[in-house]
Amino acid sequence: MTTLKRLRQEYREPLSEVFKCYAIQGHSRRAVAQILEIPQTTCQRLIKYVKADKYFKANKDMRRECKSWGTKPEKWRASA
Repeated sequence: MTTLKRLRQEYREPLSEVFKCYAIQGHSRRAVAQILEIPQTTCQRLIKYVKADKYFKANKDMRRECKSWGTKPEKWRASA
């Protein structure tokens, strides 16, 4: 089963709506790929295909757990 068919069967909604809902909640594209259990490149292509990229927020407005660029989680930081 292809990724597209699997997602359509699982969500039973247009993919644009699935991506839109996750984007409005503040998830990043990478987080959506992980949630949907698909490769990030496939997720990017599908987002562009269904024209849902306009719903994704800027990095500063994303959910805290989706903002990992340039910062390390507390458990990775060396204790002083």
